[in-house]
Amino acid sequence: MGYVEELRKIVGHRPLIFVDAVTIIVDECGRILLQQRKLQSGRSLKKLA
Repeated sequence: MGYVEELRKIVGHRPLIFVDAVTIIVDECGRILLQQRKLQSGRSLKKLA
């Protein structure tokens, strides 16, 4: 069971607040690194581990 599922068992349907950090990688031409999603259409910022 994942983190969110564990929280849901405790707090039910009350809103959850998640904090995340994002890094935007820009090359020398000013382009931003994007990730093409396989399961969802569109593109997103790449999440680096």
